[in-house]
Amino acid sequence: SAYTTRDRDRLRQQVLEGKGWRFHRIWSTAWFRNRNSELDKAEQAWKWAVVASDKGDPPAAPQPTPSSSPSPSRGPRPRVPRKGTRGYNGITDYSHAQLVELVHWIKSDTLLRTDDDLIREAMTELGFKRSGKRISDALRRAVRHAQR
Repeated sequence: SAYTTRDRDRLRQQVLEGKGWRFHRIWSTAWFRNRNSELDKAEQAWKWAVVASDKGDPPAAPQPTPSSSPSPSRGPRPRVPRKGTRGYNGITDYSHAQLVELVHWIKSDTLLRTDDDLIREAMTELGFKRSGKRISDALRRAVRHAQR
């Protein structure tokens, strides 16, 4: 399944980075939009890796600047208030539609996330520091609805 594949890909990267490997990801949307630019970035990453290997003490690979980030931005945040504003004190103060709208907005940047990642990010956006059964159940329902 997609989530298993994503988890396996993330774990593989973590293990290999722990052994000193460097990763350079090319997002499919960036590849299709500007293949030559992505090839140039991959070549630059390869050159950095060669220099790091020759020195024996690898420098940090250059990180893309936010303006050159290959992942699309989300756009304006929906008008779903944070906890503590205008009577929003608990998860039951939010409608299902508000929670689904927030999850759709989080997903709009097209980054791959597990359901748990989406729930954690929604909690952060809403201002919840801890998750109880009601919070996780409501957000899990919203995530499921948003993925239909």
